[in-house]
Amino acid sequence: MRLAGFILLFISSITIARAENNVNLFVSGGLTTGGDTFAETNDGTKLKAGGLIYFAVGINLTISPKFTIQSSLGYHFDSLDADNGYADYTRTFIEVLPFYKFSDTFRVGLGVSYIMSPEYDNSWNNVKFADTTSPILELNWRGATDSIWWGLRYSSTDLEVEKINNYSFSAEKLDGSYLGFMVHFYF
Repeated sequence: MRLAGFILLFISSITIARAENNVNLFVSGGLTTGGDTFAETNDGTKLKAGGLIYFAVGINLTISPKFTIQSSLGYHFDSLDADNGYADYTRTFIEVLPFYKFSDTFRVGLGVSYIMSPEYDNSWNNVKFADTTSPILELNWRGATDSIWWGLRYSSTDLEVEKINNYSFSAEKLDGSYLGFMVHFYF
């Protein structure tokens, strides 16, 4: 039911943007860290539930000079490779993130992310988590160009184990929260 609501909101924002012609396409990228540790190598490199590479594409709808809404579809992942095996954590998401511009160079966004198919996989086990929603807070600033915004982002996420090696399983929730450094390119 939540997924249907997010898809409807995402499609609605695209439809409104096309009708109003106040839309920009964008690509976002980021580096994130945080959350519980899934795996660690002997040299101390960690695979965390809130890491590491964030990538999204979407639309930015301008409602007024002070207010915009970003809708995006993305992928967030991290992985480790070692002599004795591998481990990775992946998830896809749909985000809706309204921004309020305090000035031409500073804005704040507060929105929500619907995380789909979060999954941890290693050489021995596969752990599937339930789809979930998480709030997002993002602070952005713009430099000399109008088409690039830089930002700091925080997302608070709880992960609930659904299956381990395709067997239903219930366990204590894990922390998938993250803090990240973001960049948004608008076209």
